[in-house]
Amino acid sequence: MKKLLRFKKYLVVVLCVLPCVTIYYYSQDDVIVKQLEKENSLNNWESSSSIETAKHEFTRTVFGDDTRDNSRIDFIMDHDNTEYRSTENPRNVPRDTQSGADSKEPEQTKKTVIKFRKPPHRVSQKGHIDRSSKQGVQEKLIILTYMRSGSTLTGDLYQQNGGVFYMYEPLWYTEMLWEGKAKTKNVHFLDGSWYSITNTTEGRYERELQILRDVFSCNLMYLDYGTLKQYHMFSSVSTFMYARCAYQFTDELHIEKCLQETVQECLTSPAIVTKIIRGSMRHVYDLMKNDPAVKVLHLLRDPRGSMKSQYQVGMFKWPHLGESSYKHCQRVLRDLELAKIIAVDFPGRLFSLRYEDLVQYPVAATQQLYGFLHLTLSQEIKDYIWNITYAGNPDDCNICTTRRNASATAHSWRRRLSFRSIALIQSQCAELFSALGYRVFHDYGEQLNENIPTKYDISSGEFQKETTAFF
Repeated sequence: MKKLLRFKKYLVVVLCVLPCVTIYYYSQDDVIVKQLEKENSLNNWESSSSIETAKHEFTRTVFGDDTRDNSRIDFIMDHDNTEYRSTENPRNVPRDTQSGADSKEPEQTKKTVIKFRKPPHRVSQKGHIDRSSKQGVQEKLIILTYMRSGSTLTGDLYQQNGGVFYMYEPLWYTEMLWEGKAKTKNVHFLDGSWYSITNTTEGRYERELQILRDVFSCNLMYLDYGTLKQYHMFSSVSTFMYARCAYQFTDELHIEKCLQETVQECLTSPAIVTKIIRGSMRHVYDLMKNDPAVKVLHLLRDPRGSMKSQYQVGMFKWPHLGESSYKHCQRVLRDLELAKIIAVDFPGRLFSLRYEDLVQYPVAATQQLYGFLHLTLSQEIKDYIWNITYAGNPDDCNICTTRRNASATAHSWRRRLSFRSIALIQSQCAELFSALGYRVFHDYGEQLNENIPTKYDISSGEFQKETTAFF
């Protein structure tokens, strides 16, 4: 009898508490969260088994067979329209997770296999470059931006010119190493030398700076083994053939042989471009002090779009939206402060561009991007730009570079985030909104009214420009 009474008491408590928990749960923008997660469903992969095997081998070599600490593998790509994607899979890549499932592939391959649609594409193999004002000078450009801010698209626009040597995300492995997500704590080089990392910010900074120096001087043989074996090498036209060669080997001698043609291409290219989302304007400043050929493209995006996209790829959990927004915007503000100094100390070597301007006026913006490096924009490349921004895949493809309407995709957060979420981001990033000329919405009606732009025209009187070189 006592047990029955005790059970009834527990049942009453559960029935009283459950509705409260349910109300709280659905108050956390649950409908929005579910919608965003649904968008992450990846369908219609057109993968190549040889490429999958290659990328699996790269990942296994760098991280080892244990993938428990490899969650960052899934979201290293930083553009809404990313064409290349790995599958350590927090939410969005279907796979059989039952240990006893029948399969012709080894279980290890199923855990770390990486798929992408196709090898990197280049419209023109010819180098179109204007040498009239920069005779004999090799241009060097860092695309400095942040996670999910458009750098994959921007880098792809540059690598369409056959005169550009393009290195995709060379600082990725260093981040994994310093965050303890690689299988070693040592930095190994092709000549057999190595050293143990120190868990200091300065030690990591110096390593990152040296990697960028080696890339711009084409000393690719001096890059560490982990960087040379990272699967980002598949993501650039310039390094794809090296990656396809190198994945077959683990010994230093064969990797050096694979590198020879890539090094030669780097040395003879009129321009070297690399994109980083793990660096800072401090890296740029220190490089500029010692190399007068280095320039920087500071690519910026509306924090509302960046945060929505970062959540989609697992950068943070939805209840931490406010904290994550604040950290992101403070990082951008620090870079903007140093960008002002760079504009004074190194005039003509900084170009700042809002991602929304790029996708709204893709051909005109690319014309200016090419002009910044004295590259010539051919009609062939102009046609390519039009096709990838206003044609091609439907907008429900979350990982595609090609979009039916890139500008509409860039502003999709207006329809897919609640006003409460947008207001939270705006409150944490007010200073950045003012600096970059993004409009603050005051209610849900303004948010959905597409006649109200998300940004001010920098050339108009509505926005007092605070930085120096916006498009």
